Amino acid sequence: DKHIMSLGNRPVYVLTELSPQSLKECDEAYEAVVEIIKEGVAVAEAKGIQLNSNPVQKQRSVMEKASQSDSKSSTAVDVENERPTEIDYLNGAIVQYGNEENVPTPYNWMVTQLVKGKEFSYMSE
Repeated sequence: DKHIMSLGNRPVYVLTELSPQSLKECDEAYEAVVEIIKEGVAVAEAKGIQLNSNPVQKQRSVMEKASQSDSKSSTAVDVENERPTEIDYLNGAIVQYGNEENVPTPYNWMVTQLVKGKEFSYMSE
């Protein structure tokens, strides 16, 4: 469940540069987080993976806790330090598994491509 919830947070934090508090308050960005998570849930269900909770419902409480700390996601730290991110193993994997199961994953595909573009901006120099 935790992995599926991080699908939405990590790339959206990186791409918007919003803090957890601001992300929680920005309806448009938060909606993107939810849609990314929904795709992850659909892929998990198609793969026959039993989730312990509903990641979409649990997301808000996790963001509440995150907004009360100064912690950053590992993806955001990777970008700040101009290192490769784990995007291929997170959202990229959901896209791959979605393709295998014929489950559309346009949100996960898009954030994977955009984070890869962000990586390119500092890795190609």
